[in-house]
Amino acid sequence: LLVTELFYLATIGGAHVVELQDTIGNFETGKEFDAILVNTSTENSPVDVFDHDTVETKFEKYLFAGDDRNNEKIYVQGKEIRLPGL
Repeated sequence: LLVTELFYLATIGGAHVVELQDTIGNFETGKEFDAILVNTSTENSPVDVFDHDTVETKFEKYLFAGDDRNNEKIYVQGKEIRLPGL
């Protein structure tokens, strides 16, 4: 699958599957907000970032190699949550 297809399936495509597209799946006003603020350059990151990488390339690397070390902030229903150890 292409990265654009993966992102679609993880967002509005997944919302359609569970018939929640009116509640979740994108950043439209009034929808529930769950998100992760990702930092691909964090210390001990499993993602190798180079000067020539674009935002799209960094996103793709995060999808395929990133893990919780890359998660700077996590939001659930619009509220930032703190996980043990973060």
